[in-house]
Formats: sequence, C-alpha cells, structure tokens
Amino acid sequence: MDNDVLNLLKELTAPFRETRVRWAVTKFCKENKIPAYQDNFGNLWVNAEKPEDLQDTNLVLIAHMDHPGILIHEFFTMGDGSVYAFGDWLGGGPKNIKDAKLLVFSTNENKPKMDLSGLVSKYTIKGERPKKVVIKVDTDKDVKFLNNMAPWGACIVFNEIIEHGFKKEDDTWIVRSADDLFLLCALLQVAKDRKITKAVKFLFSRSEEKGELGSYFAAADTPLSHNTKIISIDITDTKSEKNLGKGLIVKQEDEKNMHSKELVSFLIELAEKEYKEQGFEYKVVKRHEKGATDSTAFGELGFDIASIEIPLWNYHNKGPKLMPAPEIIHDKDLKALLAYINILIDQF
Repeated sequence: MDNDVLNLLKELTAPFRETRVRWAVTKFCKENKIPAYQDNFGNLWVNAEKPEDLQDTNLVLIAHMDHPGILIHEFFTMGDGSVYAFGDWLGGGPKNIKDAKLLVFSTNENKPKMDLSGLVSKYTIKGERPKKVVIKVDTDKDVKFLNNMAPWGACIVFNEIIEHGFKKEDDTWIVRSADDLFLLCALLQVAKDRKITKAVKFLFSRSEEKGELGSYFAAADTPLSHNTKIISIDITDTKSEKNLGKGLIVKQEDEKNMHSKELVSFLIELAEKEYKEQGFEYKVVKRHEKGATDSTAFGELGFDIASIEIPLWNYHNKGPKLMPAPEIIHDKDLKALLAYINILIDQF
C-alpha cells in the first residue's frame, strides 16, 4: 500500500472515539479527489457526496473505523499527587491488561489534539473482557484542564510500531489495529488506484466494537435500494501463525446466520473463475455464529449480505497468555484481498 494510505494507521481509535480516523480519511479523500461525506451518526460514505448519491448503488463494501479501546469519563488525582483517568473498556481485547501501555488521546474538534502516555493501573473483568479501567497518566497538566479538553479515548500501543502505527517485517504486517483499520486502508488503496463506478460505495462505520452501532444507523437511515448487495471486509481469527498466507476466506451461510446463499454462491463462483486464474488461493468457511460483522445490521433490514475475510494473528491484540501483542497480517493475504476487491468491483 502507498505511504499516504499507510499514514492512516497512525490514527488513534476506540469505540465512539473514531474522530481522528474520520478526519484523516476525509483529508485523504479530498487530496485524492474521492467523493466522501459523513452521515448523521459519524459514519463515512466514500464515492458519494450526499445521501441521494446512494440511490443507484448496487454494491457496498464495509470496514469499520474503531478498535477495542477505552472511553475516558474523567481525570482525577489521588493521594500520591499523580493524575489518573477513569473509563470503560469497549469491545473485545486481551484479558490481561495490567501495566499495559496506552495512549490517551483527545478528540475535541474545537481544540488542538493532545496525546498522553499512560499505564493501566487497575481494571475489572466482566466475563472475559476488561470493563472498568483506571489509567495512571504521565502529564504535567492539571485535572481541570484535561477534563475541559473532553472527549477523550485511550488505546493500547506498542513501542515497535508507535511512530508509524505499523511495521513491515519480511512478509508480514505488524499493526496496532488490523481489525478493521488496516482493511479500511485496503479499500482506500483501491479507491485511489482506480475509478470506481457510481454503483459501488464504501462505508466506513463507527462503533462496530460496541455492537455494530454505526452500521445499524446507516442501514436504518439510508436511501439504498434493497437490491443493493452489502459485503463486510473483515478478518478471521486464526489460532496459529501457520494459518497466515492462505489467501481469501468466503464465509458461507449456515442455519445460525443470515448470509445470503445467492450472494455467497456468487462470491465463490467469482473466486473460482476469475480470482483463482490469477494464481490466488481462497477457501470457504462456515460461520458458526450469527453475523458479528458490519453487514449483519443490513441483513436484519432485509438486504443480501456476505463477508470476505483474511486471516489475522493476535486478533484484538490477544497475544500469548491473553496479553497485548500487535496484530499480524500476511502480505500475501493483503495482496489476495486487494486483487479480489478489484475483481468484485468490476462486476458492478
């Protein structure tokens, strides 16, 4: 991917705190003369300038802008004189986050951006996920100043990729947020490289990690025709690094989810005829649980939906012993995804 696309991986994100990603994508689209607009909930539609442009759409490809992270509620001090931040962990993530390194970031649109480093001081677990989080923040600012800079979010960071948000190492991409920010970049790379017809749109949704909320809003408040096909661009959690580099994955319908049989069959046929001829691999995997992708919201409103995915190692930063570790994608799988997206768009 091009450097200006990869720059988006620097942007910090968490559920309800996708503001910086949205700013960066909007700037990227403007610089590359790609139409884009923001809906009333904060989702971004690409290859459209206004809602009316969605009326003749035949295909929507979706990726989301958020990643598991922390919604900061307030800053406070304790007896040791240190500054702390308190918030809720939203979305999945590693179970053991004690002393995890965080960036605490402001998203106030009317004030300068501010980043603070911090460490997880205390946290609670609900089920298998962190819930309430207290962060010890490294700052010389007082609590009143920080609270006036609200809203704030926080996310896990890793020293080896903190400057660029990613690191390319041999045939692998090491990133903070592959699900789904890296895949958003893949779609923008396609938008930059080629002219996309008006029949195809990209939707970058918010708050997927908190129940696909952005997609539910977009599905309920859009002039899209119900003939429009909706496909999530997503990842499959792999339990071993050995499963990377195996190519594209088409998720097939089973009795527990609503993926459209006809649309899935079309995607498989396309992979078999066009995609395989170019030397790329693919496989079909059953989805054994309901949805859990952005397209689910559209499926519940009667749209034909499906998902195409690539394997991801350390899904939601769940590294060894469920401790934070960067997410890893194989370059071969990225190239396979880009090739398939281009072939798919050509059909519409």
